[in-house]
Amino acid sequence: MICATDACTTDSRERHETAIAAFAGYCRQATTEALVEEYRRAAMHRSD
Repeated sequence: MICATDACTTDSRERHETAIAAFAGYCRQATTEALVEEYRRAAMHRSD
């Protein structure tokens, strides 16, 4: 599982940060921008 850390929300910033911290070790975490770039690079390599 991958959690896009800037693409999810909850009632407060504190709860968001607590939830993200709780996910540590259970899933990969990355920003939406980093994931889009990773997928873009992977797609470029597949089309070669």
